[in-house]
Amino acid sequence: MTTLLVIDIGNTNVSLGLFDYPARAAATLSEHWRIGTHREQTSDETALTLRALFRQADRACEEVTDIAISSVVPPLLPIWERVSTNSSGASPSWSARAFAQAYRCSTTTRAKSVPIGSSAHWLHTNCSEAP
Repeated sequence: MTTLLVIDIGNTNVSLGLFDYPARAAATLSEHWRIGTHREQTSDETALTLRALFRQADRACEEVTDIAISSVVPPLLPIWERVSTNSSGASPSWSARAFAQAYRCSTTTRAKSVPIGSSAHWLHTNCSEAP
């Protein structure tokens, strides 16, 4: 089974969701949480919070196979990327930072669209500032 952790970092709250994708079945939102956004919080404090949420739901961070992160708070993006990767072993496959770079690059190169499914390949093929 595939488990996707989605993290939406807003100015007031961080919304998290855990989607389970069983083989040949539709995805289900199995868990969701909302915590306050704390710009001064360290990655260690963020990791403790994430692990506590998983423990409360009787889940393990190691179940996560995929991660998607979006953020309107740029200083928190690297913290959540590091925490989610260290806690689960999975790396974020798409982030607001990559999207912003792709958007800037697409306007520079006059591309008509940025294909989300192959974002890393598209960035490396079309942009000099790829992550």
